[in-house]
Amino acid sequence: EEPSVEEVVTARLLTDTPLPQTIEDVVWEETERFYVPLSGQILIQPRWFNPRVDAVWVQAVHDGQELALLVSWGDPSESPDTLWTEFGGQVVATMGSEDQGAATVSGTADQLVVQFPQELSEGQERPFFLQGDTRRPAYTWTWQSNVAGAFESIARGIGTAARQPDAEQHVRATAQHADGQWKVLFVRPLDTGGAEDLALTAGQAVPMAFQAWDGDNGETGSQGAISTWYFLVLGQPTPVAVYVAPPVALALTLLFGLLVVRQAQVGSGMWQEPDAAARAKRSAQKRKLAGMGVGVIWLGMAFGAYQNSRAGWETGYADLGFWWAIIGGLLAIAGLGALIGTWIHTRTSK
Repeated sequence: EEPSVEEVVTARLLTDTPLPQTIEDVVWEETERFYVPLSGQILIQPRWFNPRVDAVWVQAVHDGQELALLVSWGDPSESPDTLWTEFGGQVVATMGSEDQGAATVSGTADQLVVQFPQELSEGQERPFFLQGDTRRPAYTWTWQSNVAGAFESIARGIGTAARQPDAEQHVRATAQHADGQWKVLFVRPLDTGGAEDLALTAGQAVPMAFQAWDGDNGETGSQGAISTWYFLVLGQPTPVAVYVAPPVALALTLLFGLLVVRQAQVGSGMWQEPDAAARAKRSAQKRKLAGMGVGVIWLGMAFGAYQNSRAGWETGYADLGFWWAIIGGLLAIAGLGALIGTWIHTRTSK
């Protein structure tokens, strides 16, 4: 069964732990993994219908200064691998005509590209997912198995990536191949100060895509595996309001409920004065409207709490989402109770 796919990759904020600089760091054992499926590049010639890499796993953390992005995927060989040369040639020879016949023989390097827009648009308009276009360029990190580290480029379409000058290179990368799997760790400052680099801001959704090549499978150039756009969101410090708002809201709800109950008791005769019976008849309609109004207000507050809860979960504030869900549930119960109680009181008082 294929793992579930989520559109948002959350980079956890580290507040009391150093940013991991190695693939073996224990931080990765505690960091959520996000599954990103890949498919063959079949839009631009020469196309590729037989990619070796069908998915990558992504983990991300940041410390407010730098981002660490760990990408893992299955690959049986560390290309170029001479032991796979004969097999790779057979793979290329069996490719059908739909693969354009342009695949190279095995022996090229494995490769991974992490892609972002060069600039973010207000409406989340994104570049073409195959490394951008002339109107909206892509900003890429490229790792290759036969070259140490990684490098930054600006691309205006697949195959057009222009490497930035050495003085403008800010991304660092380390790689490890073990047990039939590649792991590549990218580390880069959130804001490099470079004019052509994308600045990463906590809480902002940044489009992100991936491309991977297995050299021993005859993959190079436009013939590899690609993903669509996903989003990277850097976690933010938990606001104090997350801890203050829930108990305050619960206290106000309790106080409001006690006032409503007391008013209902006065209207029902528990604290009636001598002429209360006459006044009760005149104010029955007012009490009915008040009770229903309270119920509607509480249900409206429950809806608002639900919206806050959903926003909390979606932006990585699990504690915020949890507490607002609790408040929303209590408000919904109170609102329904007020409406039902008003209806019952109205029926029994006739």
